[in-house]
Amino acid sequence: MNELPLGAMGATYGLLQLPRMPELKNRDLSDFPEVPDLDINSIPYRDKIRENIRQQKLEQYKKTGKC
Repeated sequence: MNELPLGAMGATYGLLQLPRMPELKNRDLSDFPEVPDLDINSIPYRDKIRENIRQQKLEQYKKTGKC
């Protein structure tokens, strides 16, 4: 059985970035395609209430560095 590289598998799932987790720490992720000018925080939620809460948390994080 031919195993798909981990970075390519993330791309097939449509991930914009790979999660930060201990299981991926020492793995080769060089085949994951990076989008150079993509700001994940600029993608809004569809639900206006959740988007408002997200924006408030983002502002708090920018000020204090904590969630």
